[in-house]
Amino acid sequence: MPVIPVSPIAGVTVTGNPGVAGSTLYSQQSSGYDSALPFNTYEKFDTNAMWLVFAKENVALDDTTTLHNLTWYENITRVHSRLNDLYNTGPQVSEYNDPHTNIFGDKLWITKDFTDNTVDIGGYYIHDTYNSRNNFYNVLDGGNKNTVNIGGKIRSSYFTQDDFAAFAQDDFHPMKALHITPGVRFVSFQTGYSNGALQDFTYAPGVVLSSHCPLDGSSTKGNTTDQGASCGANESRNGVEPSISANLQVMPWMSLYGSYAESLRTPSVGGGGGLFQKVDPTSYHLELGQDFQAGAKFKVSHQGILNHFIAGISYFHLRYAKQSINYTLANGNTITANGSSIYKGVNLYFDDNPIYSLFVYGNASINDAVYQTYVTGAGAANAGTSFGGSHVPYVPRASFNLGAYYQDVVGDTLIEPRAWYQFTGTQNLFNNFTGAPSAQKMPSYGTINLSLKVAVPLTLPYAGRKTLDFKLTALNVANNRYNEYEYIGTGGYFGAAQAGQYLYAYPGAPLTIYGSVGMHF
Repeated sequence: MPVIPVSPIAGVTVTGNPGVAGSTLYSQQSSGYDSALPFNTYEKFDTNAMWLVFAKENVALDDTTTLHNLTWYENITRVHSRLNDLYNTGPQVSEYNDPHTNIFGDKLWITKDFTDNTVDIGGYYIHDTYNSRNNFYNVLDGGNKNTVNIGGKIRSSYFTQDDFAAFAQDDFHPMKALHITPGVRFVSFQTGYSNGALQDFTYAPGVVLSSHCPLDGSSTKGNTTDQGASCGANESRNGVEPSISANLQVMPWMSLYGSYAESLRTPSVGGGGGLFQKVDPTSYHLELGQDFQAGAKFKVSHQGILNHFIAGISYFHLRYAKQSINYTLANGNTITANGSSIYKGVNLYFDDNPIYSLFVYGNASINDAVYQTYVTGAGAANAGTSFGGSHVPYVPRASFNLGAYYQDVVGDTLIEPRAWYQFTGTQNLFNNFTGAPSAQKMPSYGTINLSLKVAVPLTLPYAGRKTLDFKLTALNVANNRYNEYEYIGTGGYFGAAQAGQYLYAYPGAPLTIYGSVGMHF
């Protein structure tokens, strides 16, 4: 379903025709909190599919040396189809977006045990190809999901990424209570780009594609937009990632730990803009994460009301620097920015069964995430403006999960009822008009959830003893109304941009009940 305006917008109705007498304005306040537009006004269909195959090998080379290997192949596909959009009439009234990714990887390493050390040495290689294929078209202009019409908008950008790493890590334990683990990893990232639009689409008569090359700034006009760059590119970046951690068991029931690690990653690619497509790929740099954590873990057995009590508390501080920030709009265009941010806060958790067969658990996080720098780039209405000091959007200030379950065995059948409460605190919003974080916040929300699991043992011919699980789950049993995502738009989602900024939302699911059946082999 499309986003829903939180408040009514003049001219945006459930029929798509503001001139129809008595037509209801489309918003959470006027047409229903989680209402959807009728299909003859706005038809949207989305699917995401992923499948993965992998194999693991662990081979003992001798009493102290083990060879490990992990090989995998993954395929990810998405279909985003939008038809009958009465709010965006014209040559781009419909959209068919069917990107896909193919990934192959292998990780090989050796573990060697010494008297006071356990050493791991190895590496991995990952290759993936991502295609961003998309077509905005109109059948009345001769277009379809595979055919481009005059006035349409397309892309079919191919990104190939080859990531290689070599690493070494030493778990040094000079005494039983102390572990010190230094590590280092060399990483190499290669990213290639090419435009496949000419080969991947057919074209209605008269179509002339626009072209642009971010490498030299050249461009040519056409009657149809190609969001991908006309020139290919390849970029390579390398770096070193050091890390160290320590764990000290100061009491039989308490241990203290701390760690510091640096990590590098390639910036995201894809959508209708960003690196290689709209932004000069020579500006491509690796993003840097510098993470520090310190905390304590507790384990208490059979002490008062504590039976098998496990708990922990930790402080974290993450500096996420040199970010390339891309945000894709509903029309397929992309807003770009760059910046650095600081995430810091506290995590807590506990788990226990204070009474036989009764288990309780909980976890909580308090987080403060702020951009040190944030400068808007291409696509923003005010490119070059600084929003340093703004809170990072969609990072809850606080969240917690509290639950309990009871296990009972009747004959050979396990029965497990469970109840839990999930809370998500306030979050800052993103503003499409400014292309930057907003000071406006999305309200906090919480849901009560229940489930019942029944596990029945089975003995199958030639297969031995198995377990058949039946599970019934009810989410948001209080039918709480809340929005799980909100953003500030300019009105363009429902036609031509309006004079103002509007709040759009994806409502959270109401009371939802579903069941599942599984077998354990």
